[in-house]
Formats: sequence, C-alpha cells, structure tokens
Amino acid sequence: MRLELERAVKLLFQRVSIERLLTLQEENKIYYNQVKPDYLQDLMLTYSQEFSDTERNLQLSEIVKQMEQNQKLLVPSAVKGTLHVFSALLFCIPNILTFHENQVACKYNMLLEWNDLTLALGEDLPVLVMLVKRDLEQGKICTDFSWPPVIGHNNSQLSKILMRGMADNHFHLRGSAPYFYIAWLNLMNNPGRKNFLKPFERIEQNYRDKNKKSEVMIQRQPLSVLVAEASLIRFYLCMKLKGQQFHLFKCLVSSKDLSQKILYRIEREQKRKEAGKVDMKDGKKSEPFTCKVIELEQLKPYLTNDEYEHLKENIVQNQIRMLLANSRYIEVNMELIQTAIDSMAGNSGDIDYMQQFAPTQNFCGREEYKLLAGERWFIYHMLKAILIEDHTFTIDEYNWFYAYLRIKSEICSELTQTNHIVGFENFQIYQKRKDWFTHLEDFWKSEKKLARLAVWDILNSPSMHFLEVRISPANTAYENMLQIRNYDEAITNSFDKDEELVLRIRSFLNQEQLEFQSESQEKADLKKRFFYVLHFTKRGDNPIANVETLECRHFQYRRLIKQKANEILHFRSTYPQYGRRVAGIDACSQEIGCRPEVFGRVFRTLKNYCYPLYNEKIGNAALPQLKLTYHVGEDYLDVVDGLRAIDEAIRFLGLDCGDRMGHAIALGVNAKDWYGFKNKQIIMPLQDYLDNIVWLYHALNKYQIDGFDPLRGWLQEQYSHYFFYIYQHYLSGVNQEGIAFIQSGTLNKFDINIYYLSWLLRGDQPSLYKTGKFQEELRSKDQWGLYAVNKKYIRSDDIRHIPEVALLYHMYHYSREARIKGSEMKTFHIPDHYISSIGEIQKAMMDDIVNKGISIETNPSSNIRIGTYLRFGNHPIKTFYNSGLTKDLGELMACPQINVSINTDDRGVFSTKLENEYALLACAMEQEKTAEGCHRYKKEFIYEWLDNIREMGIRQVFLS
Repeated sequence: MRLELERAVKLLFQRVSIERLLTLQEENKIYYNQVKPDYLQDLMLTYSQEFSDTERNLQLSEIVKQMEQNQKLLVPSAVKGTLHVFSALLFCIPNILTFHENQVACKYNMLLEWNDLTLALGEDLPVLVMLVKRDLEQGKICTDFSWPPVIGHNNSQLSKILMRGMADNHFHLRGSAPYFYIAWLNLMNNPGRKNFLKPFERIEQNYRDKNKKSEVMIQRQPLSVLVAEASLIRFYLCMKLKGQQFHLFKCLVSSKDLSQKILYRIEREQKRKEAGKVDMKDGKKSEPFTCKVIELEQLKPYLTNDEYEHLKENIVQNQIRMLLANSRYIEVNMELIQTAIDSMAGNSGDIDYMQQFAPTQNFCGREEYKLLAGERWFIYHMLKAILIEDHTFTIDEYNWFYAYLRIKSEICSELTQTNHIVGFENFQIYQKRKDWFTHLEDFWKSEKKLARLAVWDILNSPSMHFLEVRISPANTAYENMLQIRNYDEAITNSFDKDEELVLRIRSFLNQEQLEFQSESQEKADLKKRFFYVLHFTKRGDNPIANVETLECRHFQYRRLIKQKANEILHFRSTYPQYGRRVAGIDACSQEIGCRPEVFGRVFRTLKNYCYPLYNEKIGNAALPQLKLTYHVGEDYLDVVDGLRAIDEAIRFLGLDCGDRMGHAIALGVNAKDWYGFKNKQIIMPLQDYLDNIVWLYHALNKYQIDGFDPLRGWLQEQYSHYFFYIYQHYLSGVNQEGIAFIQSGTLNKFDINIYYLSWLLRGDQPSLYKTGKFQEELRSKDQWGLYAVNKKYIRSDDIRHIPEVALLYHMYHYSREARIKGSEMKTFHIPDHYISSIGEIQKAMMDDIVNKGISIETNPSSNIRIGTYLRFGNHPIKTFYNSGLTKDLGELMACPQINVSINTDDRGVFSTKLENEYALLACAMEQEKTAEGCHRYKKEFIYEWLDNIREMGIRQVFLS
C-alpha cells in the first residue's frame, strides 16, 4: 500500500488539472481536501497502465481506508471517502525521510524510491513536510532554511567510508548549479518580462513531458500564463502571511455584497442626511448611497473597522479568483502584477522579494543558500497553516496554494529532466533550457552566483579532496583567462571588485613581470582542491545536400576547434598563472553524428604540446602537459557503434596511460538485454552501419574470437551489398585513379580489408587526401603539421600510399554522391550471432583498456537517465570492476578490473550529489537477489568495493 500511496502522491502533484483547481464552475472544481477516488483512478489508468480497473479500485480503497485509520495524521477537513492531498503527503513522506544528525535525510533503504519521488515533487516540498510535522509535534517554528538543494541519507557507515576522501572527476559546472531554483525565483519575481515569452513558446513547441502533447488541445493556458498565475498566488498569499492586504484594482462594492444590517445602517444615515443632520462618526456630511456600484472607500464612514476589512478582503479575493480563472484577464493585467511585486521587492537587490521574510540567524557558513530561503519560508508556513487548519485562510486560498505547487511542478518538468525518455538528445534539450531563465542580470554576476551554488557544499565538505570543474573554452586566450579568473573568484568567494586583479590583467597584457599579491592561506588551500578541464562541445555536421562547396566532413567545426585549441595554447603560455589551473581537455555532448575522428588532430596537439619546465612568472614545473578525457560510448544507435566509438577515441585521440573515458557504457552493457529492448532492430545511417560491419569483422579477427565463422560470412555479405550501394556507382566519377580501377577490372580490390585500412586513416587530417592520394608535402611545418597524421597508431606511411586505401578515405570525405547515399536511414534486423559476439569483444576491449592504463569515469544517475535499459542494479560499473564485491576467485579473474570512478556529471540536472551516487549503487546492490531469493552481495563486500572505487577516483585526478 505504501508504494501505491507514493504513486498516488506523485500523480496528485504532477497530473491533477490546474484548470480544474482554478475554475469558477463548482461542478468541475477540484479541491485539495477532497480529491475523489474515481478522479485519481482515472489519473492512474491514464499515466500508469500496468494495472486493471479492478486492481486500481482495490488499491485506492485500501489507501483511503488506511488513511482514515490513521486519523492523527489527517487534518479535520479531510472528507470521508476522499483524499486530502496534503494529508496524503504527510502520511507518505515519513516513510521515506527521517532526521539524522539534526537534519532531514533520506532513509538509506528508501534512496531508490526517494530518487524516483523527487522527479515529481522536487526535494524542498517533502523536506518541508518533515519540518512541519516535527514542529507541530514539538510546538516549534522553523528558523533554519539553509540546507543544500540535495539532502543526504542516514547510512553513517557508508558516510564514514566516504569521509576518507573523494574526488569528483566528471563535474560540468554549468550543469551542476541548482538552476531550476534560480529560474523559478526569477520567474516568480519577474512574471511580466517580455523576453520570457519566446522561450516559453519554444518549450510549447517541443514539450519534453510527452503527455502534454496529447493534452495540449485541452490546455487553455500557455506556460507564460501559468507562471503569471503562480506569481500572483505567491504574492497574494505572502501578503496574507505577513498580515497585509493589497489590491490590484479599485475595490468596488454593490448593494448585493452588503448585509441587511449594513444596508439598514446606510439607509438610516441617508435619512439623517436628508434631515440635514451631520454624520456623527467623522464630523463630515455623508454622501448618499444611491448608485448600484460604489468604491468601498466611500462606504468607510458607514462601516466598522472589522466590517471594512472583511469586505475589502472578500473583494480582493474575488478579484484574484477572476484573474486566475481567466487567462485573458491575467495577461491584460500583467503590468499591474509586476508593479505590485516590484513594490514589495523595493531596492533590496535580492533575487527574491521573500528573502526579507526568512530568518537568517542560522546561515553562518551557508550564506549561498540565503536566496533559497524565502521560497522555503513561504511553503513551510502555508503547509503549516493547512495542516493545523488556520482559519486566517479560506478554502479557496489553500486551493490556490495547491495550484501554485502544481504549476511549479509543471514548469519544472520542462526545465529539468523529470521524464524517462532515453537518449542524449532528450538530455541535451534540457541542457539548453537551463540558461533561458537564469541570466536576468549582468552575465558574470549571475554566472558567479550559479557557480558558487554549484560547488558551495562540495568544497565546504572535508571529504571532497578534489573537484574537476569542466567548462567550455572561450574564443580567445584573453577570454579564457577572464573566465578562469571569474570562476576562481566566484568559487573562492573573492571580492567582486578587486583593483589588484585589474592591475594583474594589465600586466599580463603587457607581458610584464607579475608578482602575485599574497592571498589568504584558506583560499590558497581551497584552490588546490579544484581545477579545470576545458571541454569542447560536439556538433553535428551540416547536411550534405545543403553544402555548395564540398569540403571534408565537419569542415567548419574542425576549423573552429582548431582555432579554439590555438587560443588554449596561447592562453597557457601568455597567462601561466591561470593556465596552470587547467589540467585537461575533454569533448562532451551528443556523440551520435560527431565521431572522435573530428577531434583527432586537436587532442593530439594539445596533449603533446610541451612548455618549458621553468617559467619566470611562476617558477618551476609551472605548466604540466594536458591530460585527456573524452565522452564516449554513452549514447549510441547500436552497441557495436558505441564500441567502435570507444576504439576510435583511443586510436584517433591518442588516449593513453593516465587518460580517461567518460561513461563508456557500451563496454559493459548486456547486449542481449539491450537488443531485446530494441526488438533486435536498430535504425541508423547506411554509412555508420557499413563502418560498424567492417569494424566488427576485424574485431573478431583482431581478438582471435573463434566460433563465429557464419557471422564472418554474413558480415562479408553485408559489406559487399552496402559498400557497392554507397561507393561503387561513383568510383568512376571521382578522379583518374577511380577510372583506372574501373577500366582495369580490379574493383574487387576494394574488399573489407582495404575498407578497414581506410577507416584507420580517419584520425589523419582529411585535406591530405583531397586529391585521392596521400600528399605528405601538404603538411604544415608547425606543431599542427606534426600531429596532422596519426603516427602513434599508423607509424608507417606504407598504408597511406596504398592507392585503394587513400582513395576510399578521400571518397568518405569528398564524394558528394557517396555521402548522400551514406546518410540514408534504414532499419536493420540484427541476427542472434551478431548479438552473441558482442560480449566476447567487450571482454577483449576491456582487457586492452586495462593494459593501456586508461580509466573510466562512471556517472550512475546520468547513465541511467540517458542510457537505454539501465538501472542502478545492472549498471556496468560492476562489469568493469568487482574487486571487493565478490570473493569468488573465478569471478574476480573473469572481470577486467578497470580503474573506475563514481562521479556526478550534471548534478543540477539530475538532482544528485557524489555521496548519494555511492549510496544509490550500494542500496541497489544490497537489494539484489539471486533466483533463490537470497541476497546476491554481502553488505560488507559492497562497502569494500565502493571504498576501492573511492580510492581509484582519487588516483584518477588530473594533477601531478
């Protein structure tokens, strides 16, 4: 029943109709304190279809029965036979949360459920429910709203293991701030901003909550109107909490709004007026009440103070009620709402006008969370009022608060990844949206604020030894320096205006000797614990049909990243004080459509560029060589495609001992399960399929995998068919070499082995093959020329001078017809022997990676939310490394024991923190059972395994 109640609560805060909460039609209206089971059943059957109507009826009856039996948890207004939304929340949350070391924490054994529940509710609402429950029981009022955006758990044993020291080696700064918190506060404080309209329109054109696509025909309010409604509710209820009243319009009253007692009093006063008497209340003559509608202020002489305040409150409530029920009214009056909010904010400069009402005495050492306190203060006091049935508020006002939470959930579902859509493209869409409502002020002012929020609790934790902060490289060396300087200042909480820094920059620009001013030891020590990795962002290529002048694949992007790489080299040599803060490079974002070959020359050049061991500005060993990491094998159209990408990253980028790969899920995913989930069908471009066929054929040979001769024959057939479809028809039109091959009848020389050799050349600079032959003389004489060819993996130029090999590589880039044919999409059915071979290749590749000394950065929450058919219990990390997890010698020897680490990736997107990533894996492992129903892993073994991984994470750090 508990799990069913959790599902019900998620639906109540994610799916209940906002329109029906705010409507003026009583027959359609939903109230927070009497949600009917048949309405909830409809929601369950719509959004959770694994149960029948009969099963749902039984479950709902049991939920209502259980809640009625626990009357102490129900507020008096709960209507028998219905659900009170906030009572259900109060009944559900204590099963998941508890108090640990005087703070709200998740019960360790409920972490997986908490992880799922917070997708729908966020973290703040459940945490505040726990605080309200405690304070009602103990007669207290909360004065501390300074907890971090992500709470921890109560597993002290695991926490003590992690206190030995951790490193987060895969942490994207801009994806790690709690940006929805900031976006929501910006929206609530600036609902009238015109520049919000376009982002909302873009969201509405591509809802990520796909249920909204089917609901869009009945959803009458655009998202911008929902935001306006929420901001109005928030402002109105805030004023009421503070005992203040306001009105957007004149307070008009008619005779039907007045009681008979008041009407009689007015009539009596009018008669006295006619008799020429003076009103005794204020010594002034009263105006006769003859019109049907009049301003309330004109009736003040006839009313007591209580009558006046009561009438005014009713009139204002009716005004709000009308605005909330009619989207046209609220759009027309948006300027009035914004003016009212601005008047409350005054000149404080706070991001949120509610910050002034939240207590601040408990923020010592946690000042960065002050901006979150106002919203928490508001929700806390409204929850408390609802649960004690404070009659200061009406039923309608409580219902508006429920609508406010629903709207917040609605907007959150489009700004943070709360859906279960797999694939990197879904994640990337959310990534792009994170900036739409966060940078309302000067860019660097808001960017510093977000940076501090991203790292504040991490670097304040003594257990976090190292943090690898990933940021994008800027366009110039100077901008790179400014970027590092600004982030350093933000993270170390440096001065916003530092005249010394200005002098330093000027001295940098003039290439003068620089002497650093001493900084506090505390800040110096802090800067030893975090450093930067510059990550290029992968991009898809322009469609070949849209290209007029044919150049190599990703021609424009290759040129751009080369320019940025040159500026990185210039930045490190010109500004070494900041250059040494950068320890590595990376390439992130969607890998489908952007292969490792694009980055080959850039990565090899940056990695191998050596600086003098002595720099007069900062002394000895100032600038170590850059280390490499690369996002690969996380998002793929076929497991073989992911494995090929991993192989390409190693070969073309020059990954070596001490370098890392991000994710690399394709290495450890269960191929049978993955293809089963896809019904043994994949969809991809013909060129990629052909490349995968050739790569798989040679992987079987390279690793000497026996028993797959029928598969080899099938791969040969597939190669012949698709190679000739893409390339044969156009060979004669390429150049004289192609014509010669056709005329000599030696076209069969383009067999699968020749194609494989041409694939090996993809790490080379494509322009060296623009004529159809390898032209060594075109290489430049500088550093870039040195790494224009991939000498590490193809040392001899003999392969490059094989005519067929060079010609195929040429056509891969420069044949318009072949590229058009290769870009055609097709659905392929995958045979069983293809699937069976993958496990053998994965094992061989993992052994190779261990021998090369390459590590893997895993990011459990990210991998599960983006990947296909993954959960914490079957995450590939235990396939990569199992030392400690088992004591069985056979299992230990069968595992490659790759050096792995656990990291957060984009913790603001996935609402996580490093401690919880360890705990989620531990919790999932503890719950795994064998076919006989026994625990698969011993708890102490799990903790030993995680402790080993924790230590490996520290050893992976890119610091000398």
